[in-house]
Amino acid sequence: MNCLLVFARAPQPGKVKTRLAAHIGDEAAARLYAAMLQDTLAVAENAARDGKVEVVVSYTPSDAFAPGEFSLANFWRGAKMPQIGADLGEKMRFAIANGLEQGAERVLIIGSDLPDLESGILCEAFEKLTHYDLVFGPAQDGGFYLIGARAPLPDDIFDGVLWSLASTLQSVLHVARGLNLSVALLPQGADIDEWRDVQNFVANSPSNAPHFKAALRIINTR
Repeated sequence: MNCLLVFARAPQPGKVKTRLAAHIGDEAAARLYAAMLQDTLAVAENAARDGKVEVVVSYTPSDAFAPGEFSLANFWRGAKMPQIGADLGEKMRFAIANGLEQGAERVLIIGSDLPDLESGILCEAFEKLTHYDLVFGPAQDGGFYLIGARAPLPDDIFDGVLWSLASTLQSVLHVARGLNLSVALLPQGADIDEWRDVQNFVANSPSNAPHFKAALRIINTR
């Protein structure tokens, strides 16, 4: 069994996609985030159709599944686990270790803000982990939209790494190779952090992401 972890946040206005919200407002940004989450979960479930992948939502904050308008329970009824750690690096290390402890042979983590994600990329990532220690999906902004491993990540894999910078992935790769870990890279993707990312998505007109496209149409008509 493989494990696919979707990192997700409760889509509460003012708490998600704050850089995007600076351009379109908190409510619209939260609506777009919720739509991207729906599309991501659909892609994840499609990748798990063969029964060899378990999809797990790794959530924050701790009450993200509590009943309410912005509850993640409105989007997901399957397996879930809280994000644990002081920063993103710790959360990813814990999540991968936990997935492996539960019996998974390979574990992937994806975010929920990549509307052009396709299930084939996830299948390719799992395949690469039969030959490599780590797999990354590079993001256009210099970070990564996916990380996968077949063994627990070393404690120091993210030492000195600064998040949300153009050098983020390169910093992680430098540390990984220094630890003699083999690394595979997937095709580059574009996550949605700012309004210009939305504009680039629209310009490229991918055929997927129906919920995101529908939410964007609503926002553009207001």
